[in-house]
Amino acid sequence: VKLGTISDDGVKLYFNGELKIDNWTDHAALFDGFTTVLEEGKEYDIKIEFYENGGDAVLQFGYESLEDTLLAEAVNTAKESDIALLFLGNSEYLESEGFDRTSLELPENQLALLNAVLSVNKNVIVVLNNGGQILMSEWIDKVQGLVEAWFPGQEGGNAVADVLLGNVNPSGKLPHTIAKKLDDYSAYKYYPGSDGKISYADGLFVGYRYFDNNKIEPQFHFGYGLTYTSFKIEDVKVANDDSKIKVSLNITNTGNLEGSEVIQVYVSDKTNKIIRPVKELKKFLKVLVKPGETKNVNLDLSTNDLKYYCIEKSQWTFEPGEYEILVGNSSNEKDLIFSSITVN
Repeated sequence: VKLGTISDDGVKLYFNGELKIDNWTDHAALFDGFTTVLEEGKEYDIKIEFYENGGDAVLQFGYESLEDTLLAEAVNTAKESDIALLFLGNSEYLESEGFDRTSLELPENQLALLNAVLSVNKNVIVVLNNGGQILMSEWIDKVQGLVEAWFPGQEGGNAVADVLLGNVNPSGKLPHTIAKKLDDYSAYKYYPGSDGKISYADGLFVGYRYFDNNKIEPQFHFGYGLTYTSFKIEDVKVANDDSKIKVSLNITNTGNLEGSEVIQVYVSDKTNKIIRPVKELKKFLKVLVKPGETKNVNLDLSTNDLKYYCIEKSQWTFEPGEYEILVGNSSNEKDLIFSSITVN
């Protein structure tokens, strides 16, 4: 079995006199556990120490059987089904405020479930409940679909069901980059720091900016997201006058369902006057388009969208020269249309 505690704040657990859980720190409600073997008819001495230093006082103690009866039941059900839906991810005890996750992978027991189900049914759709990135390079190519549901709240079940059944055509886009491996993230070399302190030395190069700058191919790009239809962006035109940079384009729904696409406009500074990100998101707009319909979309940028903060001048600064305007539906260069302009 696995014995464990959920505590807020500090907890220590002794099992037969041996310290097994030692988390004597201030933290939000957090699970700590260990695996052991319990023999029928035998008594075990368990002692728990706990303190509370502010906010909610939480202490729970319990156990989880590690016997694979539930796993076998899930596998048998999947084997007899056309499609297997697996709801995986984290809970508030694995991912929340007040503490850091120990891993960006799915929990080991969930990976075991996923692999066991895949061994008997290749038509697996994964629905993730989580707040931050989850690494998935080991299994993403083995599943037929992935729904990123986040922590959707009390109506999340109904919302996910509507998406899976096609009652709603999803149109969400990733607000962050999902890497292929942990050390691809900019914070990897600085985390966890020492003595409770960490240096945020990433500067401007966080998220997709870091991946762009270091030419790292992610699992999924910032701004990426699918719908049940398809779109084509074309006829992109960029013109600038004294006060505005005008971006126009046509977007066509080339699929069979009404749906929404998020048009994203990035700016790339080619003046080479200062080190800046390869590109920066400056505008985005969600557009609802019917099947077969083409809509003309106009977005305006200003010189403020080209500025950077100059430390020496203590002000936002604009550099005249060449800029690239990139238009598409994600931060992936393959999804973007490039246009060059000169701004004086």
